[in-house]
Amino acid sequence: MTRTRYRWFIVFLLFAITAINYVDRAAIAYAIPAIQRDLGLSSTDVGLVLGAFGLGYAITTLAGGFAVDRYGARAVLTVAAILWSLSIGMTGVATSVAVLYAARVLLGVSEGPNFPALTGAVSAWLSPHERATALANALLAVPLALAVGGPIVTSLLAWLDWRLTFITLFVLSAAWVPLW
Repeated sequence: MTRTRYRWFIVFLLFAITAINYVDRAAIAYAIPAIQRDLGLSSTDVGLVLGAFGLGYAITTLAGGFAVDRYGARAVLTVAAILWSLSIGMTGVATSVAVLYAARVLLGVSEGPNFPALTGAVSAWLSPHERATALANALLAVPLALAVGGPIVTSLLAWLDWRLTFITLFVLSAAWVPLW
């Protein structure tokens, strides 16, 4: 693959991981009624679980920028994708509110560095006159994932169950890592 094609393949991978990121973070909203019934969660438990992502995300968004500057986008995104894959897998095997809460905090912590890493990778791989186009292409993943993520996740929930849905999302997230 030529350097030009490889650079745009990097942009595609950034698009893909950002799409996965958004589907993974939103999936719980579709699954929470089934999770609540299955695990006997109270409304307070549900609120804690749904808010846990934001706590983790707030911790590492800024720290993610420092990490990308120090270690590079490749290393940071690799570790982040592995950790958020594990957090999605943890969600699928959760048996208590404590495990769900920990999984959601870990998901937030591991997804926090995504935008700093995406920006760092685009800056490293593309020339200044290509960066806006590259960022637009990579960030197109956000609205597309939000548009198709709901139907995909709800179809998986109807076809499988909530646990297997999160295991499927774990496999999808983990499959990205070797490509990066």
